[in-house]
Amino acid sequence: MLAAPMSRLGLTWCNFWLVQSGENMSHIQRLWLPFVLALFFSCNCPSPIEAAYSSTASNTVTPSPKTIQNPGGGTIVYGPLSGQLTLQAALGETLKKVDSDYGEKPQLGKILQNKAGTAWEGFFTVNNKKQNNTPMTGLVIIYAPQTGTAGGATLIDTAANFPKSANSMLQRLIQDVTSSAKAAPQGTAPAPATNVASAPAQKLTPYIFPDGSGSMGLPPGWSVTHVQLGDVSAKGPNGEMLRFGMSIFALDPNLPQSRTLTGGRNVAPGNYVLVPYNQDPATLFQQATNQLFQKSRLQPPTFTFKQTKDLGGMQSGKNYMLYGDVDRHDGSGPQSTLVEIIMSVPDPKILGSYQIKVFQITAAPQVMEQDAATIAEIFPNYSLNTKYVNAVAIQGLHDIMAQQRASTAYFNQQMASTDLASQGMSDLLRGESVFTDSDTGMRYRGPDDLAGALQNANPNRFQTVPLSQYIHGVDY
Repeated sequence: MLAAPMSRLGLTWCNFWLVQSGENMSHIQRLWLPFVLALFFSCNCPSPIEAAYSSTASNTVTPSPKTIQNPGGGTIVYGPLSGQLTLQAALGETLKKVDSDYGEKPQLGKILQNKAGTAWEGFFTVNNKKQNNTPMTGLVIIYAPQTGTAGGATLIDTAANFPKSANSMLQRLIQDVTSSAKAAPQGTAPAPATNVASAPAQKLTPYIFPDGSGSMGLPPGWSVTHVQLGDVSAKGPNGEMLRFGMSIFALDPNLPQSRTLTGGRNVAPGNYVLVPYNQDPATLFQQATNQLFQKSRLQPPTFTFKQTKDLGGMQSGKNYMLYGDVDRHDGSGPQSTLVEIIMSVPDPKILGSYQIKVFQITAAPQVMEQDAATIAEIFPNYSLNTKYVNAVAIQGLHDIMAQQRASTAYFNQQMASTDLASQGMSDLLRGESVFTDSDTGMRYRGPDDLAGALQNANPNRFQTVPLSQYIHGVDY
């Protein structure tokens, strides 16, 4: 786990207590607000697949806060808070615990906020009505990301002893959450109510596309239902559905070349879709799917994506993984789906068009959870025969296949290293990122929430490493 020096983020508040205690600045550990809370909550956050499935359970219970009696004096209470809370709501819930423990509503001083706007810290005072009205002083730390679990921590001691015990309580808190992180496998979570276990990866059987356009590996019991120019569909024994290599041709309405082709109308001609290139990938994919289904006069499916990860690995263009639910409105209800989209750059020579390559697997939540390891193996085992596809383009499909060739080049670049692609898929499924510490030169792998909190707190020091910059032998 992380073993890096502490940041200087809490310097203002530490200065206040230095004045009170008369201690030397160099001997005071600075408070690192995002590190403490993000580290704890990252230990309790499930992987994307586990989170998607366990969220359907109706009996989810938020763990009780943990109480620690600090050997140097003072009491530490910390833990997650139920529900998707704002900072204000999380602060109120955390201070209710203080009121309950000491019999008086705490008086809060000035609040400091981190740059990302996801965490607060501040000092408070309270009289311990349950022990001779003893004056107490405390520090409250609140963490409330836009998506994910909120939480809070309080460090409390008598007003006389708090300047002496504050640092030791902070160190004790960091020690406890760090040891908790090491004790549990990263990216894991309490088992869902159904106790669905992820099975080991199954051995894949090579399948050569009959038209010579490529190949892929499939698990036992899977069968291919359609293949054409690298666009392959398959189904699994438990209702799984796969479609790899599907091409969507798109126009960006923000480009003048595309507006010329559409004649100013908000409709793309032929099999094209009209979707802005520079928007979030989940919205882009939903809009593109909607337009394709509408052109076929079918009801489009509804996607609810819960995880989006930029896989990088592209000199130009974009490459994303999306995880969430899809409802096809066929009576089967929401199904779990994992989608990779690879996007070429809009080409001004071809009316500002670009291509979206889609690789998607959909299954019932229980099946997706159980087959997670196998699914991670399927993605990097797809291979496209570029010579064959280019030959088809030469035979007459110039206007469409020109984009196919460009997309093929992007795809080959992304798939150049099977090990790297597998690691990217593994990181997505486990909800992990690689990040660097510029002060120490060290690289770490940890939960996405932790990596994001560190970067938001100190972007000049911590940076998330894109997949394209992974170091072989170090990161994969």
